[in-house]
Amino acid sequence: MAKKDNELSAAEQYRKERKARIAKANAAAGKKGVSVSLPPVNKKRNRIISIVIIILAALLVAVGLIFFFGVPQQLNTVMTINGEKVSEAEFTYYYKSAYNYTVQMNSYLSQYGLSSDSGLDTTKAPSAQEYNGSTELEARADGKANTWQDYFIKQATDELTQQIAICQKAAEEGITLDETDQADIDAQLAQIEENAQQNDYSLDAYLRAVYGRGVGEKVFRKALERNALVTKYQDAKTEELGSKMTADEVQAAYDEDKDSYDVADVRVRTFSTATSSTDDESAAEQAKSDAESKADQIVAAADEAGYIQAVKDTASEDEQETYADDNATLMRSVTKSNLSSRTSSDVADWVFSSDRQAGDKTVITGDNAVYAIYLVKPRYLDMDGTRTVRHILINYEEGADAASKQSTREQAQKILDEFNSGDKTESAFADLAVKNSQDTGSASSGGLYEDIYRGQMVIPFEDWCFDDARQAGDTGLVESSYGVHVMYFISKDETPHYEQTIRTNKGSEEINSVIDEITGAVTADKNTAKIQKTADKCDDSIQTAINRSSYNS
Repeated sequence: MAKKDNELSAAEQYRKERKARIAKANAAAGKKGVSVSLPPVNKKRNRIISIVIIILAALLVAVGLIFFFGVPQQLNTVMTINGEKVSEAEFTYYYKSAYNYTVQMNSYLSQYGLSSDSGLDTTKAPSAQEYNGSTELEARADGKANTWQDYFIKQATDELTQQIAICQKAAEEGITLDETDQADIDAQLAQIEENAQQNDYSLDAYLRAVYGRGVGEKVFRKALERNALVTKYQDAKTEELGSKMTADEVQAAYDEDKDSYDVADVRVRTFSTATSSTDDESAAEQAKSDAESKADQIVAAADEAGYIQAVKDTASEDEQETYADDNATLMRSVTKSNLSSRTSSDVADWVFSSDRQAGDKTVITGDNAVYAIYLVKPRYLDMDGTRTVRHILINYEEGADAASKQSTREQAQKILDEFNSGDKTESAFADLAVKNSQDTGSASSGGLYEDIYRGQMVIPFEDWCFDDARQAGDTGLVESSYGVHVMYFISKDETPHYEQTIRTNKGSEEINSVIDEITGAVTADKNTAKIQKTADKCDDSIQTAINRSSYNS
């Protein structure tokens, strides 16, 4: 996040404090002292002394830089896994990652009024509080109660052990990161570096601040590469395990749970009946009555075109722009569980009832909403496969008029022209996505969306992806309610999505045993004392950050 104009960044604050210290030292040096007589000057001796002082100063600076940039932490081995050395810096990264993840998850859950089974107190260092989580930990050798530091040591150790073992197994089987994988990692690093620079940090300085001394770009990239290779190996093995299913086994899995795989095409206009005061029953009843009246008017239409028009006719002034789009109410290839989460279980049950027919319509009143429903296509098994693409989204400005939208189109066209004027590779497109895309869900990964299926994305986006004529390397512009998408087509998989899902589920069930077999054969040599010392350093930095945060607040 960019710093505020009236606030100093951490780097600026450091420079300001450093100038103050120098000024203070200079002031002290300038004070009058006792007058002493000086010996005659021996220029040769002074030159020798000067040279020695310069050498010593250079050595001190070099040693200081070495410690500042964490070279010892990168050279100090704290454990060895299947012959691969793990440095103190690497362990620091995994320890801090485990801590940060727990803190972030607790914060995320609290935003939605949910509680976590984690009892971590973020106002104390992990070593200063007794562990009360659900993961079973080994008893301490000193007989004392386990602390949260013990938990994060276990998390870091387990993650390193599993990742290194899987990466070694992947290498044995010829599974490696390709240019596209590396481009995705480069894109992630570029995004982090941009964020760091906005706060006057270099990438290495930012990583040190977040994770600890010794954790620079080299260590961080290595961790990203490990994670990417683990994911690639697991995906490959999951696909391999799922591919062993016979057609009869796939059919049996479908027959056993059709509700999970069948889809429907349905239009739903939702009217909220929530009021500002839950205690005002008359207002709630009036809101429900008004909503039901509009819903009845919509479903009274003779056909789908009439339904679409009725939706527009009943839209309030601030809803006009939304429902000007004919697809605003359409849910295509929606599963029962997805429809239930987006509306209600009553709506999903009605739509997926076995006696439903195309053109059926109804009004369903729920606790906080009224739904006007028009069934376009009753439940069916979608035989479409999946598509993999990259895109760059340029958002429409809020309340954009025609001129503003035209400006957005021109901006998107300019990006596409820039791509077409280059070497037109996927990695080049990924770089442009990192620099330009306003889609927060995919920008850092180069705009990548893998294995897109019907019903997942907005309709214009999907229609472009699922065009039968689409070929690898195709590009184009697509407009949706969000803005303009600069598209790059990568590949298609014609295996029906439902079948892919069944095979993936089967592979996922069996992948854990494969991972357990790999990690079960690991030979690990842990230097317990060094690991403990590293964890203590991590906790010291965490406590320092807590104290600083408390002071600033």
